[in-house]
Amino acid sequence: MNRSFSTTKVSLILRLQDASDADAWEQFVSIYHPLIWSVAKRLGISDEDANDACQNTLLRLSQVVHQWSPKKENSNFRGVAISSRPQLHAT
Repeated sequence: MNRSFSTTKVSLILRLQDASDADAWEQFVSIYHPLIWSVAKRLGISDEDANDACQNTLLRLSQVVHQWSPKKENSNFRGVAISSRPQLHAT
């Protein structure tokens, strides 16, 4: 089941903050890899570069997910995720 970016469960995001929670990461990747891939492809990026973009984006998210807290004022996981994306350019 695909979920929209705006409806990611807070509980899943919090579980991602535990790098050893493989089930959480598997679920997150299954939801968002296709989204990242489709954005990259719409930008005219090759399949190989789209795969790299997916890996780089998810890796960067794993490095910054701990910065997000639902208790912070104006907290927005989308903002953390967007700031984590690599620059994508068609070659």
